[in-house]
Amino acid sequence: MIEQLSVDDVDFFNKWRKNYYVLSEDQHLLLSNQLADKYPHQKHFNEAIFLKEFQILSDRLGQGISVLEVGGWKGELASTILSKYPNIESWMDIDICSATIINNVCLDPRYLKKIASRFNWFEENRSNPFHVCVCAHTIEHLSWTDLIGLIDYMDGIPTIIFEAPISQEDGELWNNYPGTHILEVGWKTINSYMQDLGYSVTQLSEFVYRYERLP
Repeated sequence: MIEQLSVDDVDFFNKWRKNYYVLSEDQHLLLSNQLADKYPHQKHFNEAIFLKEFQILSDRLGQGISVLEVGGWKGELASTILSKYPNIESWMDIDICSATIINNVCLDPRYLKKIASRFNWFEENRSNPFHVCVCAHTIEHLSWTDLIGLIDYMDGIPTIIFEAPISQEDGELWNNYPGTHILEVGWKTINSYMQDLGYSVTQLSEFVYRYERLP
């Protein structure tokens, strides 16, 4: 049975974690928008690392780079990178939160904001090829089961970069954490899964990893 959830409840985040697996897709989407209204400022990414990584990609790939971003919030990372790299041809940002369209900061014509119609949108087959996928402070908001689904959706993209404030080991319960963090595995499990898919693993910082599967 689903508990009554209100984003104004002082214990909302613990209750959300408890109910994560029984919430419907529509309920997940509704709560994500309510949280966006309540907490509109959620810009989190390591700017220096992403700038450096896109310089490496630019040097290697040249023109026509296509980027997939998952959970790009209001386009802050896209705006930062696109302003520096004219050789990026397109940047698609997929987000479940329709409220992030409001006050979107990325006005670059190469940027496309796509709002997913369902919480588990990544269960569909990916039709577009991309050179790189970036995902900053998003994967920790998914269960390991759902993250596997998301990774499988990304599988085949040559370069994938994850940033997430998680530990190396499994077992994080996030009890009393004031946010929608739920991922119960650490980097070692994620990295092992990526290696099984044929990706190399490079640690860029405590919380950032690059995965590459080059031809």
